[in-house]
Amino acid sequence: MYKIQGREPVMINELDANKLGIRHGEIVEVFNARGRLLVGAFVTKNIRQGVLSIQKGAWYDPEDVGVRNPRCNAGHVNTLTSLRPTSSMTQAISANTALVNIRKLRRYELVKPYHSISTPSIIGA
Repeated sequence: MYKIQGREPVMINELDANKLGIRHGEIVEVFNARGRLLVGAFVTKNIRQGVLSIQKGAWYDPEDVGVRNPRCNAGHVNTLTSLRPTSSMTQAISANTALVNIRKLRRYELVKPYHSISTPSIIGA
């Protein structure tokens, strides 16, 4: 219900969005050395400048299966975070934060449909 164009939203400060030419509702790419993902821009003044926020909940949906470091088409935020545990006694992740970049997609860049939530085809129906 809260998704933007079927993807997880990324909250971005309106001043940051204006500098980058990002408008509310557009699909943008968030990336770092660990991964890349597509999310819907939620432009607001209710988040601090220089900070992005992406909620957990999207199903991992790689655009190109079989390539190294494929871009997640659904906005699965764990593609950007470390897998390092907090200690040998727990399975929790060490941080819920990550340094990332964000960019507006260029007009010629195609965005593949999000398949993980598509209705499967029924064989023999």
